Amino acid sequence: MIEASVHALRLCLYGFAFVGFRSRLRSSSRVSASGVRRFLSLSHQILFLLPALFLFPCSGMLRVYGSLPFSDIASGVLGMILMYYQFKIFDRNFSSEGL
Repeated sequence: MIEASVHALRLCLYGFAFVGFRSRLRSSSRVSASGVRRFLSLSHQILFLLPALFLFPCSGMLRVYGSLPFSDIASGVLGMILMYYQFKIFDRNFSSEGL
């Protein structure tokens, strides 16, 4: 039992850096659109976690603990992409205003 929980915690630690980035991005004032915030909050559970639970080839608890870091990393990368495009929009708006 202890060996299984040690393995599960190690797997879950892989996605923690991306969880922090994603939560910071959701609460950031730079992402002002409420639709983008809702999409980011739902992307972790619905867009990435549920399909990973069904598509990962392993079985049992390893499937659950393997899909958690996958969904954390995938939604973190999605957040990075959305933030990049948001900064491009801000840069375009500021350069057109002459600031």
